[in-house]
Formats: sequence, C-alpha cells, structure tokens
Amino acid sequence: MFLLQIINNEIDAQLFSWDSINTNKLVPKNLKNRLRALDSQLNNLETDCSDIDIKVKTINSAYETAESLPAVIQDLNDAREKLSSTIQETRDDINKYKNEISEIKVYINFAKSESISMRDEIKELLAKTDAYSKSASSLVEQCDDALQ
Repeated sequence: MFLLQIINNEIDAQLFSWDSINTNKLVPKNLKNRLRALDSQLNNLETDCSDIDIKVKTINSAYETAESLPAVIQDLNDAREKLSSTIQETRDDINKYKNEISEIKVYINFAKSESISMRDEIKELLAKTDAYSKSASSLVEQCDDALQ
C-alpha cells in the first residue's frame, strides 16, 4: 500500500507538473491559459495570506496585551497607593522635623537671652567686686597710715 502511494505521488509530480503540462501539450491551449491564470491567482493569494498571517499575529499580540492590561493597571494602582502613602509619611516627617526645629529655635533663643542676662549680671558683680576691691585697698592704706 505504501509503495502504491509513493508511485502515485511520483506520477502526479511528474505527469501533472507545470513543466510537463507546458512541454508535453497534455492540456488544450485554452485550459492551459486558464490554469496559468489560476496559478497566478494562487500565487497572489499566497502573498496575501502571508500578509494576513502577519496581521493575525499582530492582532493576537494586541489581544494578549489587552488581556494582561487589567493586571498592569492594578499594579499601577497599587504603586500609586504606595507612592501616595510614602509621600504622606514624608510630609508628616517633614512637619514633625519643622516642629522640632521650631522648638529648638525657641530653646536657643531662651538660652541666648539667659546667657545675655547672666553676662550682664556677671558684669555688674565684677564692677561691684572692683569697687569693693578699691574700697578695701583704700581702707588697708588708711589702716597702714594710721598704724605708722
């Protein structure tokens, strides 16, 4: 059976090929012309089909992309929520640090005014100490003069 198929295929290929039809005049001229026209149309269909195949592949690719689009959108929404949360946390941290800086500025201003007040008090005490020292020196001289 297999041998018969091989022989049948060989006969078909050799007997009914375009070359044998043209050279052996196996078909009338009007049929031959019609067969050539049909062959040309088949060749045109093959090129059109290859274009269609490319278009089908493009459509399938677009369809796969469209199917995965909801997952991509969900990922983007999740990323947006995470980003919003991070931005809010950052803003909260910035406000916290601003408050801490304000408190530090208040403390620095208080410490500055305290140090200025202490400096003025020290100057006053130093002036009094100088006055007491001069007064004591004067009294010591008077005592020395009185003892002599």
